Amino acid sequence: MKLNFAGVQRWPVAIVTVLLLQVGFGIWMARTANNDPNFAIEPDYYNRAVNWDSTMAQSRRDKALGWQAIASLTRDTGRAAALRVVLVDAAGRPVAADSGHA
Repeated sequence: MKLNFAGVQRWPVAIVTVLLLQVGFGIWMARTANNDPNFAIEPDYYNRAVNWDSTMAQSRRDKALGWQAIASLTRDTGRAAALRVVLVDAAGRPVAADSGHA
């Protein structure tokens, strides 16, 4: 009777390889998560979550007004581009508001 040890020597290598791949993947994911330039932090997220109902009620009131912001970008020769935003009501009439300059 002859014993075959070829299969016995492969499975520990396979297990170690899978474990090392898992550790490597975990390290890669942690580095990716910590170095993401698009990471966004929601300011004051706890109070926003606590006040979710009032925030949604305000959103419904805002939508009921029917206001829309219409933006246009113009550029004159030799000048910087100008962004113009007009706030209109549900009837399409401009809403009187303060003007701002950047």
